[in-house]
Amino acid sequence: MSAKRVPRKKTVTKYSEHYRRAEGMTQTTISLEKALLDEIKEAAADDDRSVSNFIVATMRRELKKRRKR
Repeated sequence: MSAKRVPRKKTVTKYSEHYRRAEGMTQTTISLEKALLDEIKEAAADDDRSVSNFIVATMRRELKKRRKR
């Protein structure tokens, strides 16, 4: 006789329903040329950042420059 599964209780946390992303964060998908992605990975490693963090930091910096124009 197998044990009956008991459903887990949903706990309230600071994370989204998927338990992967912090509140207020989202995910998107983009297509990049392999060569560009390789450059991004190398630059991220040089800055000791994850690829995601490097892209966010770069985009914020570039958008800030645009606002100053």
